Amino acid sequence: MAHLAELSDSKSGKKSPYRLVVDEAVNDDNSVVALHPETMKKLQIIHGDIILVKGKKRKDTVCIANADDTCEELKIMMNKYGERVHILPVDDTIEGVTGNLFDTYLKPYFMEAYRPVKKGDLFLVRGGMRSVEFKVIETDPGEYCVVSPETKIFCEGEPVRREDEDSEDTMGEEIISSFNEMLAAVKMEMSMLKMLGLANIVLSVFLCFILFYVIVVLKV
Repeated sequence: MAHLAELSDSKSGKKSPYRLVVDEAVNDDNSVVALHPETMKKLQIIHGDIILVKGKKRKDTVCIANADDTCEELKIMMNKYGERVHILPVDDTIEGVTGNLFDTYLKPYFMEAYRPVKKGDLFLVRGGMRSVEFKVIETDPGEYCVVSPETKIFCEGEPVRREDEDSEDTMGEEIISSFNEMLAAVKMEMSMLKMLGLANIVLSVFLCFILFYVIVVLKV
């Protein structure tokens, strides 16, 4: 069964005269929806406008309109709501924190917010007297989705170790550093080769001049 979406101007709240069928988006930006230029013209929407998208059960979210010729006129391309997400806290941010992390942090953070998430993302949530950092471990479907009121949020499991996150960052920095060193070495070798090549040309010209001088001038 196709999902339907109603469009409204986020400022005036005026409804569009018709509904659009939701199609899957081709990019990973959950804050952007794609519409055919003719559809945008009919709705008096321009590229970059902020629009209100209403879905089933009267749930709504705010997105940025993007013109896309590949989108059919009676459709809207947007990323699907997640079926389930697995989110864990980072260990050094929950030291001394008591109570239920889901009720205190995750539930208020995601409630009716339609927040986009991506696998591997780190995000900070303020709740009570403390801020806790969380990491998105898995999303279903795909590697990114929008967390809706119907999305199941799982937070069971051992906290993410800060050392693991830091080691991943360090590994990335080491790879970049190694690449830069290799690039510098290649540039140096190229420079030396160019210099050697030029020196060989100069030497060849000089030897030819000496040979010419010996044969023609000295008549040896």
